[in-house]
Amino acid sequence: MLDKRKEAITVRSNSPTSLAIDVGKLEPLRVYQIRLKGLTFTDGSPLANEVFYYTLNQLRAQ
Repeated sequence: MLDKRKEAITVRSNSPTSLAIDVGKLEPLRVYQIRLKGLTFTDGSPLANEVFYYTLNQLRAQ
């Protein structure tokens, strides 16, 4: 069974060479597809890949 959901994300950067992606609601044992459409490098060139996948196996206890 395919269970697709849209989650809110926030992309932030503190330097020109890295960024952080915050996902609104993370759940273990899910695969997340993140599209970074429209982002460019500081020189204006596009990203080589604008779609990323992340598998969340478990959340850390806080």
